[in-house]
Parts: sequence; C-alpha cells; structure tokens
Amino acid sequence: DNPFMRPLLRQVQAQGLIPFIHVREREYEAWWRLDVLAGEFPGLTFVAMSGITTTDDRAHGVEIMQRRKNILMDTAPAIYGGDQFLQNLVRRIGADRMLFGTDSNPTLTLEVIRRSTLSDADKKQILCANTAKLFGLPA
Repeated sequence: DNPFMRPLLRQVQAQGLIPFIHVREREYEAWWRLDVLAGEFPGLTFVAMSGITTTDDRAHGVEIMQRRKNILMDTAPAIYGGDQFLQNLVRRIGADRMLFGTDSNPTLTLEVIRRSTLSDADKKQILCANTAKLFGLPA
C-alpha cells in the first residue's frame, strides 16, 4: 500500500492492464498491503504471485481472498503445502480464482496439479481457462 502504488494502479486500471503483485509475509510484500489496495480498487483484478509459500502466507492469503473477490492467485508454491493443500485451497477460494504458475520447477508444480483429486474441469480452469479469460483469449 505504498503511496506510489495508487497513481500507478490508477494508470494500470485506465489502460486495462492487470497488476501482478508478489506477496509474502514480509514488510513490503505483506498480504495485508494487497488487501488494502484491492479494497481501494474493487474494479481492478489483481494477481497475487507466490503468495502461499509459508504457513502464515497460506492463512493470511486465503482469509484475504475470501474477502476480496478481485484477487486471483497463482499455484507456484502449492508444492510446499502437501498433497491435500491444493484441494483445500480450491475448496476455500475456488478453482476459478487460481492460475497455473511456477517458481523454479514447472514440472513439479504441474505434477501436483495432475495427480491431485481435483475434477478435470477444475484442473482445466487452473491450467489454462482462467488465464485465457484474464487476458481475453479463447480457452
């Protein structure tokens, strides 16, 4: 929620762009900062990147995403949450709000999604349909 963000986000919104924001439980990347901005810009869709790496990230991120429907999240750090984490995350925030993303190991992240017990429809949303929709492309 740095003061420099507001004029930047006004321009992003005016241009029809999408802000991708790296979030972690660190001073300048904390989830609560994105929470404030998402509240001030309810018509702007934000993509939270790498926001579920730690236990605190997961708890705060899910809580904020349940409140702020204009935040989407990537799957990059889902590999750190254990086998059931991705399924629990989808149950709590919805597959329609998740985008396929990777940190440094795309094969591992893809395997976590493929071997999950998510429905084929949920997997398709996460792997391609949500990103296509976000950028206005055919799914």
